[in-house]
Amino acid sequence: ADATAAMRTATRLKDMVEEAAIAHANSEVAHVITVSQGIVTAQPQPDGNLSAGELISLADKALYKAKQSGRNRIVVSGCYEPSLNL
Repeated sequence: ADATAAMRTATRLKDMVEEAAIAHANSEVAHVITVSQGIVTAQPQPDGNLSAGELISLADKALYKAKQSGRNRIVVSGCYEPSLNL
């Protein structure tokens, strides 16, 4: 899937959680559960030099950026290409 499709799916999930309005009484951030998501897309490369761990690490960095931006956010880190040295 491309970044547009990933964003569409992530937005649906975020909207569903918001609509459910599940109470989060012990949170200092919000009175209901929220969803922060980090997304990364990658194009398969002939040399296959992107490991699953590296992909997860890139998504994790996007997740923390989403949380630092105010939570209940979605951050797409973009398309991974080895030539960009992300």
